[in-house]
Amino acid sequence: MNEYLRVKATSAGIDNVTTVAASAVSLPLVDEIADLVVSNYCLHELRHDDKLRALAEAMRVLKPGGRLVIGDMMFSLNPMHARDRQVVAVKLAALARRGPPGVWRLLKNATRLVSGRWEYPANASWWDEALRQCGFDRVRVEMLAHEGGIAIAQSRSASAAAGCCELRPVAVDAAGGSRGFSAEGARSDYGRKEHAPTTPQSGPK
Repeated sequence: MNEYLRVKATSAGIDNVTTVAASAVSLPLVDEIADLVVSNYCLHELRHDDKLRALAEAMRVLKPGGRLVIGDMMFSLNPMHARDRQVVAVKLAALARRGPPGVWRLLKNATRLVSGRWEYPANASWWDEALRQCGFDRVRVEMLAHEGGIAIAQSRSASAAAGCCELRPVAVDAAGGSRGFSAEGARSDYGRKEHAPTTPQSGPK
C-alpha cells in the first residue's frame, strides 16, 4: 500500500508525500504535528482497547483543532440492535446466494469468530462514546447504506483535553468482544518520544 501511494504521488507530480509503515497505536510522529488523521477500514482489525490507544495516538499527533476521520465497519453482533441485525442478515443472505463457496466462507468466519480470531468491529454508539471519552469535540458518526460508517471528530486544545481521558472502561455490548480503556493511560505511554514502526495500520494523511 505504501509503495502504491508513493507511485501514485510521483505520477501526479506530488513531491511532499512521505510514506511510513507503522502501528496505529504507536505513530512515529511528534506531538501536535498533523492537521488531519484519516483511518480507512483499518481499526476493525484491532481489539477495542487497541482502538482506544489508536484514538489516543491520533489525539496526540493532531494539532489543536485538527480533524480525525474514520471510515470503517460500524456494526456489532448484538441482536438487540436493529441495524446490527440488518447488517448481519444481509451479509448472511449474500453468502448463502453464492452457494457452496459462500457456505464454506460462512463456516470459516464462524470458526474464526468462535476462536476469537475474527475482526472486532464496533457500532456507532461505541465510536461516539469512545471518541468523546478520548477528548474529541464535534463528534459526528454517519452510517452508510452498507455495514460501514464514517466518524468525524476534532481535537481539543491541549489545555482543554488535559485530564479528560482517565483510564476507565468503555462499555461494549456482549457480542462486541473485549472491554477497552480510555486514552489518558495510553497517551502516557506514547506521548513524548518516537517509537519504532511495527505493523502497518493507519496514520495521518
